[in-house]
Order: sequence, then structure tokens, then C-alpha cells
Amino acid sequence: MFEVKPYPEFSWSMSRHKTFFTCRRKYAYQYYVSHNGWRFDAPPSAQEAYFLKKLSNLPMYVGDVLHQVIHTLITNYRGKPLPPLANIEKHVRDKLNQAYRYSQNQQLWHQKPKDVPLLRELVYGETPEASAISDITARLQACLEHLYQSTSFQDIMQGKHIHLYESEQFHSFRLNDIKVFVVMDVLYENEARDIWTITDWKTGKETEEDRNQLALYAMYLHDTYHIPHNKIEIRNEYLATGCSRTHAVEVEDLDQVHDMMLLSVGQMLQYVEDVERNKPIDLSLFEKQEHPQKCASCNFLKICQPSP
Repeated sequence: MFEVKPYPEFSWSMSRHKTFFTCRRKYAYQYYVSHNGWRFDAPPSAQEAYFLKKLSNLPMYVGDVLHQVIHTLITNYRGKPLPPLANIEKHVRDKLNQAYRYSQNQQLWHQKPKDVPLLRELVYGETPEASAISDITARLQACLEHLYQSTSFQDIMQGKHIHLYESEQFHSFRLNDIKVFVVMDVLYENEARDIWTITDWKTGKETEEDRNQLALYAMYLHDTYHIPHNKIEIRNEYLATGCSRTHAVEVEDLDQVHDMMLLSVGQMLQYVEDVERNKPIDLSLFEKQEHPQKCASCNFLKICQPSP
């Protein structure tokens, strides 16, 4: 039976880790203040934090839609003629236009918060510059062109002895009694090579955390399905540039991400006054990020730095 709890269950993910080390105050709004904010009887502070938590931005939303497109292609078009790139680009543009309209009618979001995307730029009254729109258009076109040519896409759509296990599935497993969430973009096995491949589609820039993220997914596969690490390869497909990076999974990769998680969890728990209930310390004790540019683009700017 569903139970409304005053505090969320503590868990860990790479996105939570990144948020924590970006800004402690943003972390508090994202994972604590917004808790139960979807409920009509929630405190106004929780409702507003939940609303802001759900905002996307133009680059992020384009990435989300592209992930949806890729999922549709690899699950419905294997062994079939692929749609022309122009058709897919039009679909993404239509989704962007729809998000633009929704962002101007926020009341609709309150009726269907899971189905209605809102763009931060418009909610905050910012008009995207023409250069930004041009950059997004160019990135979209590059991502689509490189997708069809990418190693993983070619493997899945045309490769022999390929078994597609899943795409965009949400999972959790327990590590040191901590619930850990993972979402693999795609997992497939080359049965002839006896190799499992975990691929992450990237529409943005390459970062140092990318390999750790995939190592975490490999740890999930290893711990949950007992697949030997030497039968797993991890791959980032950087669609904006067409670059592909594939790595064999080493024991050192799994140890590194395990140690990183334990260190991250230990620091997060310093901001919890009641570990059993996951009750956080007072919001004022979560330090603010002091980087003006990061603050200016934060979803929680409105409530973190209210107007005088």
C-alpha cells in the first residue's frame, strides 16, 4: 500500500552525485524540499520546488527527445527501412514547438505534470537568442546524421547474432545496503563474440564522469546477472561529434566507481540529521554555489535567491 512519508527514501545515482557536487543548495531543493510536491495537499514550498525541479531547458529537452527517437528506432525498425532523417528532424522540431506552447500555459502542466514538458527559458521569461537556436538546430542535425553511422546503432540495426536486451529501462540494485538507480540507454549482446555492450548516447560534450557512469551500469550488470566483467564492454556514442569511445571493463573500473559511490554517500549523509528517516538538516545549512553563471541557469534560482 502506498504510504506518504515526510521524507524521501535515501538512494544514490550518478545524477544525484553530480547535483550534490555542483551545489549543495540545489541538491536540497531537488531531493528534499520537492518531496511530495506533486500532491495537492503538499506545502506551497514543496509544490513550487517540485514544479521547478521538473523544468527542462532547450539543449536538455532536445537530448531527451532524441533519446526517445532512438528508443523507438531500435525497438520498432530493426530489419526494416529506416525513416528519412528529415522526417525525424521534423518530429523533434514539432516536439520543441509543442514544449514551447506548453511552457506558455503552465496550468496545463499542473493537470498532467508527467506528460507536459516545460522549458526553463520561457518559464523564467528568457527569450532564447537566435544564435542559441541556430546552435541547437546544427547540433540536432549532426546528432541525427552521426546516429545512423554510429557503431552501436549499426550493430543493433544490421549486425548478426545481436540480441537486444533493453533500451531506456529504469533499474535499481543495492550496493552496501544503499539503493542505487541506473538507466541504461541500451544493452545488447553479441552472441557470436559472447560480449555484452552497454551504450550511452551522448548529445552533449564529453566529460570526465562519462566512463564512471558506464562503469556503474557494468557493476549493475555484473552484480545482478553475474556476468563476468571481462564479457562486458562499455561505449559512449558522442552523437554531436560522431566520436565513439569503447572500453573493456576492468576490475579497477568497478573498484573506482564503488569507492566513488561510498565517498559520495558519506558526504551526502553529513547533511542528514536522522539517517533512519532520511530527515535532512535545515535548508540554510546546505551551502549555495557561488558561481554566478551556474546560479543564473539553475532551475531553483527563483526560490534560492528571491527578489528583495
